[in-house]
Amino acid sequence: DSVNSTITNVSALSVTGSSEIGASNITTTGAQTYNGAVNVSASNATLNGTEITFTSTVDGAVNGTSNLTITDGGNTTFNGSVGTTHALASLNVSATNITLNNGNVSTTGTQGYHGVLALAADANLTGSTITTFGNVAGANHSLTITGDAVLGNRSNAANSAITNVSALSVTGNTSIETGSITTSSTQTYNGNVDLVSNTTLNGTTVSTLGNVAGAGNSLTIIG
Repeated sequence: DSVNSTITNVSALSVTGSSEIGASNITTTGAQTYNGAVNVSASNATLNGTEITFTSTVDGAVNGTSNLTITDGGNTTFNGSVGTTHALASLNVSATNITLNNGNVSTTGTQGYHGVLALAADANLTGSTITTFGNVAGANHSLTITGDAVLGNRSNAANSAITNVSALSVTGNTSIETGSITTSSTQTYNGNVDLVSNTTLNGTTVSTLGNVAGAGNSLTIIG
């Protein structure tokens, strides 16, 4: 099924098969459910609704050409991988909770998660910069970020903590804007680390392999 025109003022949208999203805007007052594979062909696609669920995979039509923005008044759920076949250019999600049941998300550009990011599987986030603006609930799963990372929200550091992650690894540079990152195993920061707030890193072993710039903030390592 192909959606190539703007959809507005629909109460709910459900697609049983695969979907091609060529429209710039799909707005519902209620839920959007995509039961089959989703192919985003629009250069800029925005989904507005309440409870947006992707039961299968989400991909771009061509690698790195489609930006996907989701504004969800409820919970956004990704049951399949995102960008495994063709990476999105960027992914920006604003929701109360954002659940990754598969864990694999690939973009050529940025990823932004505004809300609680819930890991229901080991997560591998690949992009230029990955930003978590809210809490990250690990459920004892690992989080691997391939690219640069901005962890937390400097304007609300107390409500953007990372908790219950098994292991955390960032390949690029990391800006830490949260007051607390807790893992049951290791934390590895392969690039430079910038502290934007007073921070406590709690894990079995915390490794900073690049420079650490404190900007006058405190760093406490428990491990």
